[in-house]
Amino acid sequence: LKQVREDDLKEIKQQMQDEKDATAARVQAQQEKREEVLSKIDEDYLGRVAQTSGGQAEYKQLFDDAKQADEERRAMFHRLIGDLHTSGASDQDIKDAQLAFA
Repeated sequence: LKQVREDDLKEIKQQMQDEKDATAARVQAQQEKREEVLSKIDEDYLGRVAQTSGGQAEYKQLFDDAKQADEERRAMFHRLIGDLHTSGASDQDIKDAQLAFA
């Protein structure tokens, strides 16, 4: 009778250990899956941040280029009008130049 009890106890302990091992394996699999998902989220986030940062830099460069081109265009316009005044051009010629340059 004592041997039967010990065998039953061993069987119960073995079943409990098997369940514990199975649970640990499921938990490990879930943790690995979670890590993969978090890694993907982090990667996507960093990609968006990089894209946003790169877009801002590109926009700033385009804006600076446009601003410089506009300043050059304005300087050329003022030189042209100054040259027209210096050369004694008529008011109508100056107005035509202003309209053409605008």
